[in-house]
Amino acid sequence: MPVMLGVTMLLGFVVAIVPVFPIEPYVIGMAATTHGWAIPIGLAAGLGQAAGKTVVLVGARGAVKAAWIQRFASRWSRPPTSSGRFIRRVSAGLDRPVWAAPIVFVAAGAGIPPLAIVVFYAAKTRMSWLLFFLVALAGRSIYFTAIALVPSLFLG
Repeated sequence: MPVMLGVTMLLGFVVAIVPVFPIEPYVIGMAATTHGWAIPIGLAAGLGQAAGKTVVLVGARGAVKAAWIQRFASRWSRPPTSSGRFIRRVSAGLDRPVWAAPIVFVAAGAGIPPLAIVVFYAAKTRMSWLLFFLVALAGRSIYFTAIALVPSLFLG
């Protein structure tokens, strides 16, 4: 079983960086076939996802400072829409240290707003990568453990 947990963690890491497919069906399938391993599977997926998103955060920090990317982004800016105003509020919240960790936690645990978007806005803030990792780890672990427990509701 340790190999299966390592594969789950590695898959979570890869999918966090290159979101080619959702990992949730994999987590549910693994939990359904390995009775009693739901919590370790959820923790392994959460650890992989948090590590992957932290790599994205660190990489994005360097990218958002590049002058050519800032010029490109300013050229494609649009007038505010309701979703644009929401994202602006999230971005402003991430700039405030008191709100940064709760926003990342909710994004990691509930997906509102999606962690895939929050990570890029967090890259423009002073939030440390370690704090981001720990908060994302907590949120993603809770999220994936809850998903991994779903089969036990039906399989008994």
